Amino acid sequence: MGECISSIMFWMAVAVLCQLDDGQHVKNIYWNYHCYSAEIVWEDDDTVIINGVLFENVEKDIYDFRRDK
Repeated sequence: MGECISSIMFWMAVAVLCQLDDGQHVKNIYWNYHCYSAEIVWEDDDTVIINGVLFENVEKDIYDFRRDK
Protein backbone atom coordinates (compact mmCIF):
# COMPACT_ATOMS: atom_id res chain seq x y z
CA MET A 1 0.00 0.00 0.00
CA GLY A 2 1.04 3.62 -0.31
CA GLU A 3 1.73 6.31 2.20
CA CYS A 4 0.42 9.83 2.41
CA ILE A 5 2.52 12.77 3.42
CA SER A 6 -0.13 15.24 4.48
CA SER A 7 -0.09 18.97 5.16
CA ILE A 8 3.23 19.89 3.61
CA MET A 9 4.00 23.56 4.31
CA PHE A 10 5.86 25.55 1.67
CA TRP A 11 5.71 29.24 0.86
CA MET A 12 2.70 29.60 3.14
CA ALA A 13 0.67 27.08 1.13
CA VAL A 14 -0.66 23.69 2.11
CA ALA A 15 -0.67 20.63 -0.13
CA VAL A 16 -1.20 16.88 0.02
CA LEU A 17 1.24 14.48 -1.62
CA CYS A 18 0.55 10.73 -1.70
CA GLN A 19 3.18 8.29 -2.86
CA LEU A 20 3.17 4.63 -3.84
CA ASP A 21 6.25 2.84 -2.52
CA ASP A 22 6.86 -0.74 -3.68
CA GLY A 23 10.17 -1.03 -1.84
CA GLN A 24 12.24 -0.30 -4.95
CA HIS A 25 10.57 2.77 -6.46
CA VAL A 26 8.60 5.69 -5.06
CA LYS A 27 5.96 7.21 -7.35
CA ASN A 28 3.86 10.30 -6.69
CA ILE A 29 0.26 9.32 -7.40
CA TYR A 30 -1.65 12.27 -5.89
CA TRP A 31 -0.62 15.91 -5.63
CA ASN A 32 -3.14 18.57 -4.65
CA TYR A 33 -2.74 22.19 -3.62
CA HIS A 34 -4.82 24.19 -1.11
CA CYS A 35 -5.64 20.93 0.63
CA TYR A 36 -5.21 20.43 4.38
CA SER A 37 -5.86 16.70 4.76
CA ALA A 38 -6.37 13.50 2.84
CA GLU A 39 -9.18 10.97 3.04
CA ILE A 40 -7.83 7.70 1.66
CA VAL A 41 -9.96 4.60 1.06
CA TRP A 42 -8.39 1.43 -0.33
CA GLU A 43 -11.09 -0.58 -2.12
CA ASP A 44 -8.65 -3.42 -2.93
CA ASP A 45 -4.95 -3.79 -3.79
CA ASP A 46 -5.35 -1.88 -7.08
CA THR A 47 -8.13 0.62 -6.37
CA VAL A 48 -7.89 3.63 -4.07
CA ILE A 49 -9.93 6.80 -3.60
CA ILE A 50 -8.01 9.87 -2.40
CA ASN A 51 -10.12 12.94 -1.59
CA GLY A 52 -12.80 11.76 -4.02
CA VAL A 53 -10.38 11.00 -6.87
CA LEU A 54 -10.75 7.38 -8.02
CA PHE A 55 -7.62 5.45 -9.02
CA GLU A 56 -8.81 2.23 -10.66
CA ASN A 57 -5.24 1.14 -11.31
CA VAL A 58 -3.00 2.73 -8.69
CA GLU A 59 0.10 1.49 -10.54
CA LYS A 60 -0.77 3.64 -13.60
CA ASP A 61 -3.20 6.40 -12.55
CA ILE A 62 -1.94 9.81 -11.40
CA TYR A 63 -3.69 12.95 -10.16
CA ASP A 64 -1.79 16.25 -10.30
CA PHE A 65 -3.68 19.50 -9.72
CA ARG A 66 -1.39 21.27 -12.21
CA ARG A 67 -2.77 19.07 -15.01
CA ASP A 68 -6.41 19.43 -13.94
CA LYS A 69 -7.28 22.87 -15.30
